[in-house]
Amino acid sequence: MAIVVVTILIMAVFTVYADEERSLQEIIWENQLLRMEISDLGAEIESIDDFITAERNLDIPPGMVEIDEAEYEKLAEEIKELESKAVDLPTKERQLTKDLIAARTSLLIGKAKEFDIGSERTVSGFPASRIEEVRELADGLRDSVLLFSQTSEMSLGSWESGTATSFLIGPDLAVTNSHNVRGSDGALKSGQITLVTFQGNPIKASLVGDNPDADIALLRLEKSLALPVLKWANSGSISEGDPIFTIGNPARMGSWVTTIGLIKKVDDKETYPVLHFSSPCMKGCSGSPIFNMDGDVIGVLWGATVENKDIPLQLHTSLRFLKDESGLGTLAQDASTLVSQFLLEEGAN
Repeated sequence: MAIVVVTILIMAVFTVYADEERSLQEIIWENQLLRMEISDLGAEIESIDDFITAERNLDIPPGMVEIDEAEYEKLAEEIKELESKAVDLPTKERQLTKDLIAARTSLLIGKAKEFDIGSERTVSGFPASRIEEVRELADGLRDSVLLFSQTSEMSLGSWESGTATSFLIGPDLAVTNSHNVRGSDGALKSGQITLVTFQGNPIKASLVGDNPDADIALLRLEKSLALPVLKWANSGSISEGDPIFTIGNPARMGSWVTTIGLIKKVDDKETYPVLHFSSPCMKGCSGSPIFNMDGDVIGVLWGATVENKDIPLQLHTSLRFLKDESGLGTLAQDASTLVSQFLLEEGAN
Protein backbone atom coordinates (compact mmCIF):
# COMPACT_ATOMS: atom_id res chain seq x y z
CA MET A 1 0.00 0.00 0.00
CA ALA A 2 2.88 2.39 0.78
CA ILE A 3 4.31 2.05 -2.73
CA VAL A 4 0.92 2.82 -4.25
CA VAL A 5 0.56 6.00 -2.21
CA VAL A 6 4.04 7.25 -3.13
CA THR A 7 3.43 6.56 -6.83
CA ILE A 8 0.21 8.55 -6.75
CA LEU A 9 1.99 11.49 -5.14
CA ILE A 10 4.68 11.49 -7.83
CA MET A 11 2.12 11.35 -10.62
CA ALA A 12 0.10 14.17 -9.05
CA VAL A 13 3.10 16.50 -8.82
CA PHE A 14 4.20 16.00 -12.42
CA THR A 15 0.68 16.14 -13.81
CA VAL A 16 -0.06 19.52 -12.29
CA TYR A 17 2.89 21.13 -14.06
CA ALA A 18 2.97 19.07 -17.24
CA ASP A 19 1.75 21.88 -19.53
CA GLU A 20 3.52 24.79 -17.82
CA GLU A 21 6.84 26.28 -18.88
CA ARG A 22 9.18 26.33 -15.91
CA SER A 23 12.80 27.21 -15.39
CA LEU A 24 15.42 24.60 -14.61
CA GLN A 25 15.78 26.10 -11.13
CA GLU A 26 12.04 25.72 -10.49
CA ILE A 27 12.09 22.11 -11.63
CA ILE A 28 15.09 21.32 -9.39
CA TRP A 29 13.41 23.02 -6.46
CA GLU A 30 10.12 21.12 -7.01
CA ASN A 31 12.01 17.82 -7.27
CA GLN A 32 13.76 18.58 -3.99
CA LEU A 33 10.40 19.27 -2.33
CA LEU A 34 9.04 16.05 -3.76
CA ARG A 35 11.97 14.05 -2.43
CA MET A 36 11.39 15.61 1.00
CA GLU A 37 7.70 14.69 0.89
CA ILE A 38 8.52 11.13 -0.14
CA SER A 39 11.14 10.89 2.60
CA ASP A 40 8.69 12.19 5.20
CA LEU A 41 6.00 9.79 3.98
CA GLY A 42 8.42 6.88 4.07
CA ALA A 43 9.42 7.75 7.63
CA GLU A 44 5.75 7.95 8.64
CA ILE A 45 4.98 4.56 7.08
CA GLU A 46 8.02 3.02 8.74
CA SER A 47 6.91 4.47 12.06
CA ILE A 48 3.43 2.95 11.64
CA ASP A 49 4.90 -0.42 10.64
CA ASP A 50 7.20 -0.34 13.69
CA PHE A 51 4.23 0.48 15.92
CA ILE A 52 2.13 -2.38 14.53
CA THR A 53 5.04 -4.80 14.88
CA ALA A 54 5.67 -3.69 18.44
CA GLU A 55 1.99 -4.01 19.29
CA ARG A 56 1.77 -7.51 17.86
CA ASN A 57 4.91 -8.57 19.76
CA LEU A 58 3.55 -7.46 23.13
CA ASP A 59 2.14 -10.01 25.54
CA ILE A 60 -1.63 -10.12 25.09
CA PRO A 61 -3.43 -9.01 28.28
CA PRO A 62 -5.77 -11.48 30.04
CA GLY A 63 -9.14 -11.69 28.37
CA MET A 64 -7.84 -10.80 24.91
CA VAL A 65 -6.95 -13.02 21.96
CA GLU A 66 -4.20 -12.96 19.34
CA ILE A 67 -4.28 -14.76 15.99
CA ASP A 68 -1.49 -16.34 13.99
CA GLU A 69 -0.16 -14.94 10.71
CA ALA A 70 -2.07 -17.40 8.51
CA GLU A 71 -5.39 -16.46 10.08
CA TYR A 72 -4.40 -12.77 9.91
CA GLU A 73 -3.99 -12.95 6.13
CA LYS A 74 -7.21 -14.90 5.70
CA LEU A 75 -9.22 -12.41 7.78
CA ALA A 76 -7.81 -9.50 5.80
CA GLU A 77 -9.09 -11.07 2.57
CA GLU A 78 -12.47 -11.88 4.12
CA ILE A 79 -12.90 -8.26 5.26
CA LYS A 80 -12.24 -7.00 1.72
CA GLU A 81 -14.82 -9.44 0.36
CA LEU A 82 -17.43 -8.43 2.95
CA GLU A 83 -16.86 -4.73 2.24
CA SER A 84 -17.39 -5.27 -1.49
CA LYS A 85 -20.65 -7.15 -0.90
CA ALA A 86 -22.11 -4.79 1.74
CA VAL A 87 -23.06 -2.08 -0.77
CA ASP A 88 -25.73 -4.14 -2.55
CA LEU A 89 -27.33 -5.68 0.56
CA PRO A 90 -30.66 -4.69 2.16
CA THR A 91 -30.34 -2.26 5.08
CA LYS A 92 -30.58 -4.92 7.82
CA GLU A 93 -28.17 -7.30 6.11
CA ARG A 94 -25.80 -4.42 5.40
CA GLN A 95 -25.64 -3.52 9.10
CA LEU A 96 -24.99 -7.14 10.05
CA THR A 97 -22.19 -7.28 7.50
CA LYS A 98 -20.70 -4.04 8.82
CA ASP A 99 -20.77 -5.51 12.32
CA LEU A 100 -18.99 -8.61 11.03
CA ILE A 101 -16.36 -6.40 9.41
CA ALA A 102 -15.85 -4.55 12.70
CA ALA A 103 -15.57 -7.85 14.56
CA ARG A 104 -12.97 -9.22 12.16
CA THR A 105 -11.06 -5.95 12.28
CA SER A 106 -10.79 -6.44 16.04
CA LEU A 107 -9.20 -9.79 15.30
CA LEU A 108 -6.73 -8.25 12.87
CA ILE A 109 -5.25 -5.94 15.47
CA GLY A 110 -4.87 -8.90 17.80
CA LYS A 111 -6.87 -7.40 20.65
CA ALA A 112 -10.34 -8.94 20.34
CA LYS A 113 -12.10 -9.58 23.63
CA GLU A 114 -12.61 -13.19 24.72
CA PHE A 115 -14.10 -12.76 28.18
CA ASP A 116 -14.46 -10.17 30.92
CA ILE A 117 -11.19 -9.76 32.79
CA GLY A 118 -11.51 -11.19 36.27
CA SER A 119 -14.47 -13.43 35.41
CA GLU A 120 -14.13 -17.15 35.96
CA ARG A 121 -16.36 -18.13 33.05
CA THR A 122 -17.22 -17.00 29.54
CA VAL A 123 -20.79 -16.04 28.66
CA SER A 124 -21.37 -19.63 27.48
CA GLY A 125 -20.38 -20.86 30.95
CA PHE A 126 -17.06 -22.34 29.88
CA PRO A 127 -14.28 -22.05 32.52
CA ALA A 128 -11.95 -19.22 31.46
CA SER A 129 -9.02 -21.08 33.03
CA ARG A 130 -9.38 -23.87 30.43
CA ILE A 131 -9.44 -21.73 27.28
CA GLU A 132 -5.76 -22.33 26.51
CA GLU A 133 -6.35 -26.05 26.96
CA VAL A 134 -9.01 -25.94 24.24
CA ARG A 135 -6.83 -23.86 21.97
CA GLU A 136 -4.03 -26.44 22.16
CA LEU A 137 -6.43 -29.35 21.56
CA ALA A 138 -8.12 -27.59 18.63
CA ASP A 139 -4.77 -26.87 16.99
CA GLY A 140 -4.25 -30.60 16.54
CA LEU A 141 -7.85 -31.75 16.05
CA ARG A 142 -8.75 -29.31 13.27
CA ASP A 143 -6.73 -31.39 10.75
CA SER A 144 -9.42 -34.07 11.14
CA VAL A 145 -12.28 -31.65 10.41
CA LEU A 146 -13.25 -31.16 6.76
CA LEU A 147 -15.18 -28.50 4.88
CA PHE A 148 -18.18 -30.12 3.18
CA SER A 149 -19.67 -28.84 -0.08
CA GLN A 150 -22.12 -30.18 -2.63
CA THR A 151 -23.51 -28.54 -5.76
CA SER A 152 -26.59 -29.94 -7.44
CA GLU A 153 -28.88 -28.84 -10.26
CA MET A 154 -32.38 -27.99 -8.98
CA SER A 155 -33.82 -27.32 -12.44
CA LEU A 156 -32.45 -26.55 -15.88
CA GLY A 157 -29.86 -23.82 -15.39
CA SER A 158 -30.59 -23.50 -11.65
CA TRP A 159 -28.00 -24.77 -9.19
CA GLU A 160 -28.01 -25.17 -5.43
CA SER A 161 -24.82 -25.23 -3.39
CA GLY A 162 -23.69 -24.72 0.17
CA THR A 163 -21.01 -25.57 2.68
CA ALA A 164 -21.12 -27.46 5.96
CA THR A 165 -18.81 -29.58 8.12
CA SER A 166 -17.69 -33.20 8.26
CA PHE A 167 -14.96 -35.06 10.14
CA LEU A 168 -12.74 -38.08 9.64
CA ILE A 169 -13.45 -41.31 11.54
CA GLY A 170 -11.26 -43.40 9.22
CA PRO A 171 -8.61 -42.71 6.57
CA ASP A 172 -11.35 -42.74 3.89
CA LEU A 173 -14.50 -42.28 5.98
CA ALA A 174 -16.15 -39.06 7.16
CA VAL A 175 -19.29 -38.29 9.15
CA THR A 176 -21.63 -35.36 8.49
CA ASN A 177 -25.37 -34.58 8.81
CA SER A 178 -28.06 -36.25 6.75
CA HIS A 179 -29.62 -32.86 5.99
CA ASN A 180 -26.35 -31.83 4.32
CA VAL A 181 -26.85 -34.50 1.63
CA ARG A 182 -30.61 -34.03 1.22
CA GLY A 183 -32.63 -31.19 -0.24
CA SER A 184 -35.46 -29.27 1.41
CA ASP A 185 -37.90 -31.84 -0.01
CA GLY A 186 -36.08 -34.65 1.79
CA ALA A 187 -34.73 -36.23 -1.39
CA LEU A 188 -31.06 -37.03 -1.78
CA LYS A 189 -29.09 -34.44 -3.77
CA SER A 190 -27.45 -35.62 -6.97
CA GLY A 191 -24.46 -33.28 -7.07
CA GLN A 192 -20.83 -34.16 -6.43
CA ILE A 193 -19.73 -34.06 -2.78
CA THR A 194 -16.36 -32.42 -2.24
CA LEU A 195 -14.48 -32.28 1.05
CA VAL A 196 -11.63 -29.88 1.73
CA THR A 197 -8.89 -30.40 4.30
CA PHE A 198 -7.55 -27.71 6.62
CA GLN A 199 -4.52 -27.54 4.33
CA GLY A 200 -6.85 -26.64 1.45
CA ASN A 201 -6.74 -29.93 -0.44
CA PRO A 202 -10.06 -30.99 -2.05
CA ILE A 203 -11.14 -34.62 -2.31
CA LYS A 204 -14.29 -36.13 -3.81
CA ALA A 205 -16.58 -38.28 -1.68
CA SER A 206 -19.75 -40.34 -2.08
CA LEU A 207 -22.59 -41.21 0.27
CA VAL A 208 -22.43 -44.60 2.00
CA GLY A 209 -25.67 -44.19 3.96
CA ASP A 210 -27.69 -41.77 6.05
CA ASN A 211 -30.44 -41.60 8.64
CA PRO A 212 -32.60 -38.44 8.57
CA ASP A 213 -34.13 -39.13 12.00
CA ALA A 214 -30.73 -39.07 13.70
CA ASP A 215 -29.40 -36.60 11.09
CA ILE A 216 -26.29 -38.70 10.52
CA ALA A 217 -24.62 -39.51 7.20
CA LEU A 218 -21.48 -41.47 6.34
CA LEU A 219 -19.25 -40.51 3.40
CA ARG A 220 -16.64 -42.57 1.56
CA LEU A 221 -13.65 -40.57 0.27
CA GLU A 222 -12.27 -41.45 -3.16
CA LYS A 223 -8.87 -42.05 -1.56
CA SER A 224 -7.45 -42.39 1.94
CA LEU A 225 -6.03 -39.33 3.66
CA ALA A 226 -2.85 -39.40 5.73
CA LEU A 227 -4.53 -37.40 8.49
CA PRO A 228 -5.46 -38.21 12.11
CA VAL A 229 -8.91 -39.71 12.61
CA LEU A 230 -11.24 -38.80 15.46
CA LYS A 231 -12.33 -41.22 18.17
CA TRP A 232 -15.84 -41.70 19.50
CA ALA A 233 -16.24 -41.10 23.22
CA ASN A 234 -18.43 -43.04 25.60
CA SER A 235 -21.57 -40.89 25.63
CA GLY A 236 -22.68 -42.52 28.85
CA SER A 237 -19.88 -40.75 30.70
CA ILE A 238 -21.13 -37.20 29.97
CA SER A 239 -22.84 -35.09 32.62
CA GLU A 240 -24.67 -31.79 32.77
CA GLY A 241 -22.17 -28.93 33.15
CA ASP A 242 -19.26 -30.75 31.48
CA PRO A 243 -17.17 -28.39 29.32
CA ILE A 244 -17.22 -29.09 25.58
CA PHE A 245 -16.04 -27.49 22.35
CA THR A 246 -16.72 -27.82 18.63
CA ILE A 247 -14.77 -27.14 15.44
CA GLY A 248 -16.76 -26.25 12.33
CA ASN A 249 -17.26 -24.00 9.34
CA PRO A 250 -19.89 -21.30 10.03
CA ALA A 251 -19.98 -19.70 6.59
CA ARG A 252 -20.49 -16.07 7.66
CA MET A 253 -17.85 -16.23 10.40
CA GLY A 254 -15.08 -18.24 8.80
CA SER A 255 -13.83 -21.81 8.61
CA TRP A 256 -12.41 -24.17 11.25
CA VAL A 257 -13.91 -21.99 13.99
CA THR A 258 -13.64 -23.25 17.56
CA THR A 259 -16.62 -22.70 19.88
CA ILE A 260 -16.82 -23.54 23.57
CA GLY A 261 -19.60 -24.18 26.07
CA LEU A 262 -21.13 -26.63 28.50
CA ILE A 263 -23.40 -29.65 28.27
CA LYS A 264 -26.91 -28.58 29.26
CA LYS A 265 -28.86 -31.83 29.11
CA VAL A 266 -29.67 -34.94 27.12
CA ASP A 267 -33.28 -35.05 25.95
CA ASP A 268 -34.26 -38.70 25.46
CA LYS A 269 -37.89 -38.12 24.45
CA GLU A 270 -37.17 -38.75 20.76
CA THR A 271 -36.12 -41.97 19.01
CA TYR A 272 -32.59 -40.65 19.03
CA PRO A 273 -31.75 -38.65 22.18
CA VAL A 274 -30.73 -35.04 21.59
CA LEU A 275 -27.65 -33.51 23.21
CA HIS A 276 -28.17 -29.86 24.26
CA PHE A 277 -25.11 -27.67 24.86
CA SER A 278 -24.34 -23.96 25.27
CA SER A 279 -21.78 -23.62 22.47
CA PRO A 280 -23.06 -21.41 19.62
CA CYS A 281 -23.55 -22.62 16.07
CA MET A 282 -24.94 -21.28 12.82
CA LYS A 283 -25.36 -22.27 9.18
CA GLY A 284 -22.26 -24.15 8.06
CA CYS A 285 -21.60 -25.75 11.45
CA SER A 286 -23.89 -28.68 10.62
CA GLY A 287 -21.89 -31.89 10.92
CA SER A 288 -19.32 -30.50 13.35
CA PRO A 289 -17.83 -32.85 15.94
CA ILE A 290 -18.63 -32.04 19.57
CA PHE A 291 -15.58 -32.75 21.72
CA ASN A 292 -15.03 -33.45 25.40
CA MET A 293 -11.90 -32.17 27.08
CA ASP A 294 -10.04 -35.35 26.15
CA GLY A 295 -10.47 -34.49 22.47
CA ASP A 296 -12.91 -37.36 21.86
CA VAL A 297 -16.19 -36.94 19.95
CA ILE A 298 -19.24 -37.06 22.22
CA GLY A 299 -21.73 -36.01 19.56
CA VAL A 300 -22.44 -34.64 16.07
CA LEU A 301 -23.87 -31.11 15.84
CA TRP A 302 -26.95 -30.70 13.65
CA GLY A 303 -28.75 -27.53 14.78
CA ALA A 304 -29.52 -24.93 17.40
CA THR A 305 -32.34 -23.24 19.24
CA VAL A 306 -31.89 -19.53 19.80
CA GLU A 307 -34.21 -16.69 20.83
CA ASN A 308 -32.54 -14.21 18.48
CA LYS A 309 -32.62 -15.59 14.93
CA ASP A 310 -30.26 -12.90 13.60
CA ILE A 311 -26.57 -13.59 13.10
CA PRO A 312 -24.97 -13.81 16.57
CA LEU A 313 -22.67 -10.80 16.49
CA GLN A 314 -21.08 -11.67 19.82
CA LEU A 315 -19.07 -14.22 17.85
CA HIS A 316 -15.92 -12.23 17.26
CA THR A 317 -12.87 -14.12 18.39
CA SER A 318 -11.18 -17.35 17.37
CA LEU A 319 -12.99 -18.90 20.33
CA ARG A 320 -16.54 -17.66 19.98
CA PHE A 321 -19.22 -17.32 22.67
CA LEU A 322 -22.93 -16.51 22.76
CA LYS A 323 -25.68 -16.19 25.36
CA ASP A 324 -29.15 -17.72 25.25
CA GLU A 325 -28.45 -20.38 22.66
CA SER A 326 -28.54 -24.15 22.73
CA GLY A 327 -26.60 -26.22 20.24
CA LEU A 328 -28.19 -29.55 19.36
CA GLY A 329 -26.52 -32.80 18.43
CA THR A 330 -26.78 -36.57 18.12
CA LEU A 331 -24.95 -38.61 20.75
CA ALA A 332 -21.74 -40.40 19.77
CA GLN A 333 -23.09 -43.85 20.68
CA ASP A 334 -26.04 -43.44 18.29
CA ALA A 335 -23.87 -41.97 15.54
CA SER A 336 -21.27 -44.75 15.80
CA THR A 337 -23.99 -47.45 15.81
CA LEU A 338 -25.46 -45.99 12.63
CA VAL A 339 -22.01 -45.79 11.01
CA SER A 340 -21.52 -49.52 11.66
CA GLN A 341 -24.97 -50.19 10.16
CA PHE A 342 -24.16 -48.16 7.02
CA LEU A 343 -20.91 -50.07 6.53
CA LEU A 344 -22.69 -53.44 6.87
CA GLU A 345 -25.27 -52.38 4.30
CA GLU A 346 -22.48 -51.19 2.00
CA GLY A 347 -20.76 -54.57 2.29
CA ALA A 348 -24.01 -56.41 1.60
CA ASN A 349 -24.50 -54.43 -1.59
